[in-house]
Amino acid sequence: HPQGRPRAAGQAHLRLGDALRNRGDHIYAAAAYQDAIRRKPSYPEAQVNLGVTLASLGRIDEAMAAYRQALALAPGFATARFNLAGLLLSKGDTQAALHEYTAVLGGDDPQARRLAAQAIAQIRGQR
Repeated sequence: HPQGRPRAAGQAHLRLGDALRNRGDHIYAAAAYQDAIRRKPSYPEAQVNLGVTLASLGRIDEAMAAYRQALALAPGFATARFNLAGLLLSKGDTQAALHEYTAVLGGDDPQARRLAAQAIAQIRGQR
């Protein structure tokens, strides 16, 4: 099936990226995730993993763009929203971070909701 090939190739590159990231090879992992996205553009998981990898390389703006792309593809993707909120907070954009954490509270991932509630409480406690 011709449409299955890009999906399978995208998944293979996602797994390769995960293996490389787990080994600490973040530059090569980022390239593998980018290959996965090229092969399957509507791949929010690859966008999130690319964001995590770019953030670990200190490429914060690019990581934020990857999380935003994941959210454009899957607005309810709690991991993307939570990670974006964390980067916004690290950049000093508390209001935007609170907005993203609050959006996580409306999702269906119980762990993400709990972590977002903790983050919101911590932010509000620092004010």
